Amino acid sequence: MSNTTIPDDAFSGMESLTGLTVSDEVTHIGANAFNGCSSLETLTLNSVESIGVNAFNGCDNITSITINTKSKTQPVAASRAADAGITDASFAGANPNCLVFVSDEKLAASLSGVNVVYTGDSENSDRKALTDIRLKSGYVFNTPGSFNLGDKTITYEVELKHKVDGSGNWTGVTLPFAPSRVIVDGIDHTIAREGENTVSVLSFDGEDAAEFGSQDAMAPNRPYVARINSSGSAASSVVFSATAKGAAAAAGDTPATESFDVQLTPADEEIAAAGKDFTLYGSFAPRKVAEADYMLDDACAKFVLVTDASEAGEVAPFGVYVRANSADAPFEIDIVPGETSSIDGIGVSLDNGMRIYRDGDSLTIFSDVEDRLFVYDIAGRLIKVLEVKAGSNDIELPAGIYMINGMKIML
Repeated sequence: MSNTTIPDDAFSGMESLTGLTVSDEVTHIGANAFNGCSSLETLTLNSVESIGVNAFNGCDNITSITINTKSKTQPVAASRAADAGITDASFAGANPNCLVFVSDEKLAASLSGVNVVYTGDSENSDRKALTDIRLKSGYVFNTPGSFNLGDKTITYEVELKHKVDGSGNWTGVTLPFAPSRVIVDGIDHTIAREGENTVSVLSFDGEDAAEFGSQDAMAPNRPYVARINSSGSAASSVVFSATAKGAAAAAGDTPATESFDVQLTPADEEIAAAGKDFTLYGSFAPRKVAEADYMLDDACAKFVLVTDASEAGEVAPFGVYVRANSADAPFEIDIVPGETSSIDGIGVSLDNGMRIYRDGDSLTIFSDVEDRLFVYDIAGRLIKVLEVKAGSNDIELPAGIYMINGMKIML
């Protein structure tokens, strides 16, 4: 390895590489140099003038690359991207939410498919996006510095579910910006509790809030749950987007973080909306589910306490989870209280294939196999264990609301 070059495939396959100090003497990075470095998170390049194709392919967790190279003369700057090869191909296969910070605005001319941010003049902190910023669900995001959008747009695309039979189908959403536009399958929608072409968004309104409250807007770095109010059998593509909300900082000003269109990513514990009994948290990085977390149930109608985290999976980037504010909190929290599954006249299927019908003041359960059902009251207390035999089973319960194997049932 020369003092000025990182050769092709130099660090390829080093999955445990989390960081690297690149010498100021390095001016060229070879093709596939960091291929498969899936733990690499950030990289600063102070003198690099060319980067080979696929240099960061497979760097799924890289969130920022800072290129501080500045040209000595304008003609060199104008030709460097084309001749030396800092192009979209240099970043092909990297985390699509990675931000490339540059100190030379001219580099953006050859990086139309990359999220490029100008680091700004140190005198006025005019940090701004040089390309549209496109964020995708499922990939980690982190910005080490706040920036404005200028004449560019930031978007986040995710799949949301539709309201079905009045209950469930909520999805956790946390955004690093305040969206000014919501588009569902190509059609503009507004944020509202109900109505045609609307998306319902809920969160805790304050530390005295016992329930999730309906929102009419979304703030940056704040967690929410959302669903499309129109009926539909499948999830739909939803794009949240924003444009610049204000003018750039004046020369000599040091703007507050809150004044930027996209703000410095807070620590995980700060991405939160606190209520009376629970706090809703968001995350921009994959987070392993821990015991005492509350996660969305299969119907996406409530958050349920995790008692065994060994197979609970992860909180996805841009997702949410809940934590209790006290040890005596209930084991679950309904997203919308009263959104229950009534079984009067129709059957309700459980995840194990059983079907439950109401028959007067009793339940009739049909099962293909012997099984056991656990019945809880609305406060989370276990009140009955049902030994179910194959075939028809008649069960008597007082009128009320129950949880049976994760399904809310109203008698």
